[in-house]
Amino acid sequence: YSGPDTGGISNFVPMISSVAVTAPEIKVVSSRLSLTPAPMTVNWFKYRSSDLNVKAATDDTRLAFVEKLDQANDGFIAGVVTLPVDGTWFLQVYLGGPAYDRSAPDSQMWPTESTGVPDPGDSIVMNFNGVQQIWTNNLVKQGKKTIYTQMVDGQELKYRFDFKSSNSLRRLHPFISNGQISLVQDKNSPPSASSQTGQFAGKCSNAVDGKIIKPGDKVSNGDPPNLMDILAGSSEVKLSLFLGSTLFAAVPVKDGSFSLNVPAGKYGVIATMPHFYAFFVQEFQILPGQTNNLNVILSPLLNPGVLRIVLRWGAVPKDLDSYLLAIPAQPKTPCQVNYKAKQCNSLGVSLDMDCTKGYGPETITLARLEAGIYRYRVNHFGWDNKGTVSQPLLDSEAQVTLYTSDYQRQYLVGLNGYVDKANWFVFAIDSQAREVAECTPLSCPKADAV
Repeated sequence: YSGPDTGGISNFVPMISSVAVTAPEIKVVSSRLSLTPAPMTVNWFKYRSSDLNVKAATDDTRLAFVEKLDQANDGFIAGVVTLPVDGTWFLQVYLGGPAYDRSAPDSQMWPTESTGVPDPGDSIVMNFNGVQQIWTNNLVKQGKKTIYTQMVDGQELKYRFDFKSSNSLRRLHPFISNGQISLVQDKNSPPSASSQTGQFAGKCSNAVDGKIIKPGDKVSNGDPPNLMDILAGSSEVKLSLFLGSTLFAAVPVKDGSFSLNVPAGKYGVIATMPHFYAFFVQEFQILPGQTNNLNVILSPLLNPGVLRIVLRWGAVPKDLDSYLLAIPAQPKTPCQVNYKAKQCNSLGVSLDMDCTKGYGPETITLARLEAGIYRYRVNHFGWDNKGTVSQPLLDSEAQVTLYTSDYQRQYLVGLNGYVDKANWFVFAIDSQAREVAECTPLSCPKADAV
C-alpha cells in the first residue's frame, strides 16, 4: 500500500448503516441467537486492553488497518473480544513484511519498499486463546501474505501479539492484518424444521474471475502481477446452513458445486475458505418442492488499502452492470468504470468481472483511494421501459458487498440506496472525509446515469 506511514489505522466508518456484515460488539452472554451472527472483522487496536510501542494513526484516508511495531525494537498489543454467542468459531488473519526494491516508489511500504533492507529475523509472536505461533519475516515470506487460521472455542477471543525487530525504523517492520472470525456452530442441537423440503443448490466461485473454486486449482487473487497465485488447497469450501446461531446442516461441496435436499424455511448461510473472506447471507429462503439456487461468491483477502465491490443477484435479469464513477480532487480528471471501460489506470480502478448470464458476480477492485468522491450504482442492462422503474431489478434480490480491510458491508436492492428507472444508486465514498454513505438523490444524482 502507498501513502504516508502514519501508523496504519483507518477510522473509515459508514455514515448511514446498511445491512451490517461486521457484527457489533456484544457483551451479553447468549446461548442461542434468533438471527445468524455475521462474520466479524476484528480490529485488534479497537479491542486492545494493553499495548506498548504500537501506535494508531489518526489521519490515514486509506481503507486500511494493520498492526505493526512503531519506531522501536520491540512492543506488544493484547486484548479480548467478546463473541456474539458461545460456540466454535473460524479465525483467519494474515501477516506480511516488506521486500526491498530500490525502484519502489518512496511512498510505498508494501509489498516492496525502497527505504532499506528488512531484517529477515523480524518476528511476530501470535497467541490466540493460549495457542502460540511464531512468524518471521524471512526472505521467502517478504512481500507476500502469510495466512493463519485457527478454530476458537467459547465466547471470548483472547489475543496477544509480540513484535521484535533489530532496527527501529517503522517502514521496515512487518504487520498483522485485521482478523475475521466466523461462526461454525453454537452449543445447541438443531431445532425441529418443516417436513416439506426443497433443493438447495449452487456453485462456489471467485469474485475476481468468476471461476469455480475447486481443490488443487489455482485461482485469481486480484492482485497483479501474480494473478493466479492462490492454491485453493486440498479441501472444498466449507458451507453451512444455520437456524439462528445453531448449525442446521453442513452442506457437502464437490468440485465447487453443491446440492442438498433440506426442510423448507429461512436459513442463515456462511461459507469459509482460507485466503478468502467469509460469504454470508443472513436469511435465504428455501421454498418447498423446487430448486433454490444460490451463487456462493467469495472474495480473496485484500491487501492493505485495497477495496472491492461485489454484486450478485438471482437468475433474472440476465444482465446487471456495475458502474463506479470516480471524481478525484484536482488536477486529475474523473473517470467511470463499467463494461465499456474496464480500466481507470490513473486511479487504480478496474472492472474484474462482467457477468451477462445472471447470478453474478460483477466485481470492481480499487487498488487505492485517491482524495475525492466515488459513486457506485447498478444498471439493468437493456431495460426498455425507460420511463418506469425496473421491476425485474427490484425483484432480482441483488446484493452488493463492499469489502475493505476494516469491514464488509452489504447493501440490498429496495432496502438501501434508491432505485430510479433502470438504475440502483447504492453508495458513495468520500475518501477525504473517510465516510461511506448510502446514496440519496442529493449525494448520487440521477444525472450520473445519463
